[in-house]
Amino acid sequence: MTTGDTKLSAAGAARKAAILGELDNAMKWRNRRRSAGRAGSVLVPAVLLAVAVYWMSMPARVGVPNAPGPGVARAEIPRVEIVKTGSLAMVQTIDDSELQSILAAAGKPCGLIRTGGRVILAADLEAQPAPESGDEDPEAGTNG
Repeated sequence: MTTGDTKLSAAGAARKAAILGELDNAMKWRNRRRSAGRAGSVLVPAVLLAVAVYWMSMPARVGVPNAPGPGVARAEIPRVEIVKTGSLAMVQTIDDSELQSILAAAGKPCGLIRTGGRVILAADLEAQPAPESGDEDPEAGTNG
């Protein structure tokens, strides 16, 4: 070891400065790794806890049965086929009366039903049989 009175040569002073520089860099990296480890040990469990709470707060998905129960009518959902065209120049926009006249010319006269911002062709709906007067539940409409 050197004391304050001992003088180093120029090469010794340069070597001492290089060693102190390397030591300083090593200590900075060590402190950075330690602080990153501390932050990670706090942040990772906090993020996992937040994800778990979010996941548990989501409503459970209820499976839809393939076959409805007795007395439940199964509605037929109209299907839409998407036809890819080269450009929109091939698409022709028509109004309701033109659509009805085209359907009538094709031998499929049909009415239109507008509900909830949608337009449904009446022919696409399956006709539901009306309940007979004897089959109705007399207390179905009462609040009791």
